[in-house]
Amino acid sequence: RSNLIVESQRDKRTNLLTGYTDKYIRLFLNGDDYLKNKLISVKIISVNDEENMVLAHLDNGIII
Repeated sequence: RSNLIVESQRDKRTNLLTGYTDKYIRLFLNGDDYLKNKLISVKIISVNDEENMVLAHLDNGIII
C-alpha cells in the first residue's frame, strides 16, 4: 500500500489517472475525476514492464 497524489490531468496515452507515491514511483489507476488533486491510499496490483507502467487501485475507497 502506498499514498498517491493524483495529478490534475489524465495520462494522454491511456486516459488513466496518474500520480506519484511518496517514493516517487509513478502509478496509473482507473478512477473518477473527483480523485484528481487528492491524496489517496492505493494498492499496487501489477507491474507491466513492456509498457513501463505500475498499475494500482484505490485501497478500500480511502481518500486521505
